[in-house]
Amino acid sequence: MTMRELVACLQGSLGSLRVIVNGYDEDYDDLTPEQITRIRIGLNSGTHEWEGVHGHPGNAKEPADVVEAVVLQRTSPTRRSRAAENSSSFCRRLHG
Repeated sequence: MTMRELVACLQGSLGSLRVIVNGYDEDYDDLTPEQITRIRIGLNSGTHEWEGVHGHPGNAKEPADVVEAVVLQRTSPTRRSRAAENSSSFCRRLHG
């Protein structure tokens, strides 16, 4: 999904809907701006069945398969403050 597709999908949504991410085992967590980051990935380069389809850019088969992406990172509440300290928020950079 591209940012354009995501924005088009969300444009018809109600502005008051809560944005959440899946919890580690069950349930859901709120999404914070610190959990939205921009990263480089290798398309279709996941190395294990239990990992995601896309992986580390160093695992990409072709240079053209390395792209920038926006990730909505799930974090547990106990890790959230540490993630905020270590993360360069995509939203913060985007909006000033």
